[in-house]
Amino acid sequence: MNLLPSSALIGLFVGSFINVVALRWFAEGPSAWGGRSMCPRCGKTLRWFELLPLLSFAMQGGRCRGCRARISWRYPAVELGFGALLGLTAWVRPPLEAPLAFALATVYFCLLGLLFLLDLDHQAVPDVLAWLAILFGVAAAGLSWRSVGLGILAGVLVPLIIVAITRRKGMGEGDILLGAATGAFLGWPLILDCWLWAFTLGAIVGIGLMLSGKAGRKTAIPFGPFIAVSVLIVWLLYYAGARGFFLPFSGL
Repeated sequence: MNLLPSSALIGLFVGSFINVVALRWFAEGPSAWGGRSMCPRCGKTLRWFELLPLLSFAMQGGRCRGCRARISWRYPAVELGFGALLGLTAWVRPPLEAPLAFALATVYFCLLGLLFLLDLDHQAVPDVLAWLAILFGVAAAGLSWRSVGLGILAGVLVPLIIVAITRRKGMGEGDILLGAATGAFLGWPLILDCWLWAFTLGAIVGIGLMLSGKAGRKTAIPFGPFIAVSVLIVWLLYYAGARGFFLPFSGL
């Protein structure tokens, strides 16, 4: 039985929830996990049929039913992103074959997705969420303690060195914790491939923003999202059997 479609469907609802938590977190803290959803413009409490991922946005024409204010495209984009995320997780960790591994990996990637959104919005990574990602990363990895230990060490050392050299201008403390969460999940030596992908993606996006005039050489760009995306890329490539050019350090 293929549970990939149902996992992707659940991911749409998870993405809707995670997006709301991300938007509320720095205003409400941990209490952002609860409470009724409402329109940020008019304050209207939303009914269940206004909270259906993708469908509600489409049926309402991208507008609030109360005040007709435009709804950000971020909502369906995040919902689609988490739908794809849980679908891919089910592909790598089939729920019926490895239910515990699937559950742990799902929680890990949901935490990573939340950290992605928070760092993108506020250039900040809450410690409590990062530590949870580290714990679930260790639990989900299923690797030897040596691999996990070396992974965490490499995950921490790289941003720590950059923080020291740039005096916190190149990376921040949140990136160190994200590095630890990444190393815990991928282990050694895949953490090295993750850093290679993260810096490559960061360079491509940074150059693109400068060429388009949307950023300058001194513009601060959050690095956490590049780490989060690279974790998923390396994980998928590794289990798809990719090596060599795409994962040059995987053979160490």
